[in-house]
Amino acid sequence: MELSCLGSKASPETASALRHMIYDQLNEHRAKHREKFVGSHPITLTLENINLLLTEDFLVCEKSDGVRALLLIINYMDKNRAYLYDRKNDFYELDIRIPFNSTVLIDGEVFLESNTINTYAIFDCLIYEGVSQISKNLYKRLGYAQMFLEAMYKEYETSKSVPKDDDRKRVHIQITNESPPICFYVKQMLKGYGFWEIYKKIPELKHGNDGLIFTPVNEAYCVGKRGEILKWKPASLNTMDFKMVRHSKDSNIYDLICIGKRGKEMVFDQFLSTNIHESNLDGVIGEFLYDADGYYWDFDELVLRKGGWKLYKTRLDKDSPNNIKVVCNILESLKDDLSIEKLSSFYTPMRENSKAREIQGHRTVA
Repeated sequence: MELSCLGSKASPETASALRHMIYDQLNEHRAKHREKFVGSHPITLTLENINLLLTEDFLVCEKSDGVRALLLIINYMDKNRAYLYDRKNDFYELDIRIPFNSTVLIDGEVFLESNTINTYAIFDCLIYEGVSQISKNLYKRLGYAQMFLEAMYKEYETSKSVPKDDDRKRVHIQITNESPPICFYVKQMLKGYGFWEIYKKIPELKHGNDGLIFTPVNEAYCVGKRGEILKWKPASLNTMDFKMVRHSKDSNIYDLICIGKRGKEMVFDQFLSTNIHESNLDGVIGEFLYDADGYYWDFDELVLRKGGWKLYKTRLDKDSPNNIKVVCNILESLKDDLSIEKLSSFYTPMRENSKAREIQGHRTVA
């Protein structure tokens, strides 16, 4: 889904100014960090880090197959404005009424429901009414996200934009007279051990899904970097992002590039494009699956070997590939074969440990 369908793209100068304004309000003044996408980055759940789910409190939600975007409401050039802000550091201004006079920054993702309904699913809040919330726990941040939704509902509840059967859990906002409305809602989250309840409802979803997200309750929001947010995907959807660079002129062989030490690009592997519709991939970010059972060319030895890379889809919403650490982490996850059945074997200790922490917490308070 293209964010340009929902708003007009801001100039590079405006985008840079907005990003720096965000970092100022988050009290992040390191120059290197201020050029990065503000959003936090999840890490892949593996048998090596699954102990986090046993020893710490998490909330779990479904992982939508959409476009990651922060929603920024800010006073810029003497006017209150709303923007969707993506991982390419692009901002798209929305033409909507805004019931706020100070900065709000929400984290979420954009996708289509039933292939027609523009939807923005909210899962975190970084700034509310001009105050940074990133040091608060997840429950409090989600509370601010819910307050944002309620404020938007009150702004639009008398409008024709809100369906009569709306239950206040969703807000439908008309962006322009020519475009369909966008639906806002806060994602359902359960305690970490409730992952099976979330998983079994995935077939009922009206949008694409590619796994589960576990967010730590007591960790501060990690601005522009990886923290302890864990993502689980079934092996069939456990992908990694490479930049495809044509190996030589007029060749269908592409070097698969990831980010190595000190932010430098490095060649991780190669990929042969055999699809006529994949003829213009040079410089594009591709989301790849590792196919352990198929046979693929080893271009160093010029032989067919079992196992290789299959292009799942191109990522026009991203302009940089995964870090080598992320790639290795995902490969480790594939090696672990952490299926939903294997994950379910951790349900009992996750629940028992969570209950024990609750009891201990009550004793401490008492």
